[in-house]
Amino acid sequence: MQGSFNRVQAVLAGEKPDRIPFFDMLHNDAVLTRFHGSAVEPGDETGALHAVMEAVDATHGTGFSPRVPKEYTNVYGIEVKITRWTSWKSNRRYPSVEEYAASQRREFAAAPADAPIDFTKNESYRATRDLFNRVGSSLFLPLDGPCSLLMGCYTALGLETFSYYLADMPEIFSEILEHWTIYGCTWAQCLPEDDPFPAVMFLDDLAFKSGTILPPEWMRREYFPRLARILSAIKKRGKRVIFHSDGNVNAVVDDLVAAGIDALNPIETASGMNMADLHRRHSKLVLIGGIPVVDVLAIGTPQIVRDAVVRAIEDTEGQLLVGSDSEIANSVPLVNFMALRDTVLNYKV
Repeated sequence: MQGSFNRVQAVLAGEKPDRIPFFDMLHNDAVLTRFHGSAVEPGDETGALHAVMEAVDATHGTGFSPRVPKEYTNVYGIEVKITRWTSWKSNRRYPSVEEYAASQRREFAAAPADAPIDFTKNESYRATRDLFNRVGSSLFLPLDGPCSLLMGCYTALGLETFSYYLADMPEIFSEILEHWTIYGCTWAQCLPEDDPFPAVMFLDDLAFKSGTILPPEWMRREYFPRLARILSAIKKRGKRVIFHSDGNVNAVVDDLVAAGIDALNPIETASGMNMADLHRRHSKLVLIGGIPVVDVLAIGTPQIVRDAVVRAIEDTEGQLLVGSDSEIANSVPLVNFMALRDTVLNYKV
């Protein structure tokens, strides 16, 4: 949409925009069809990008079109299942925690965390940068961060195995976190001098709907000091940091802010996150999201959606990018998406 880049930049800088920005991920065939003008087929990135640029002010990621479903086994022996809008990976299995630790140490020795990164040869970075150049001022697109710290530990193993291994050999996870912290700092230092991205989105799911996956005390000892080092390196490059975590992160919001985040996404209010309370606690923190998919966008009336949007804006005094608390999935009727979008665009700041 016209002026999207500057609109989002203004909010991230604590300034008043011409209107409230709209942030979302469009995993919804009806929405893509509505804004592209015809159905977006799997792999049609040009058509999907056109729809995204017409529909929202900001998003993240690079693959906007639906995908052709398939299943395969990757080079690590992990089974991968891709559906139209989501994907799953099986967990890596090890005979014991000792073998897991040994395998991690072998991998780290083969690929040192502080090895210089040549972004001119990094296909993912080049693709994202090309996309950034294509959208111009019509879409705000942050650069995905260098790594996930906690997710990198538990997603590869699965939460149950990760929990046992953490209890049996906590030192290996300190080593893993330190490796990826050094890598994250190196990544930031090696970004090209002419890197155009104004913001980095650091993705690391820290919580269930009921609270953090691990005790906040452990996170304050092992996680947040390392996160702060990475974010400091990123911010030294002149970039703002958007932190993404699903679930209820109320117990560690203060720690996230202290670590250096500028914005928090997606604000799962259905899990106990409260927009007004977050804004009172941290008035300069930009909130991104906040409109429940399951309880409001998927099953509510358009008026319920409109009321939720107005409440979010007023609870935060406009210090936010309105959007869903996950993504606009196919469960969201087009009429409710339009109510969401139109209310954001027409709200008088």
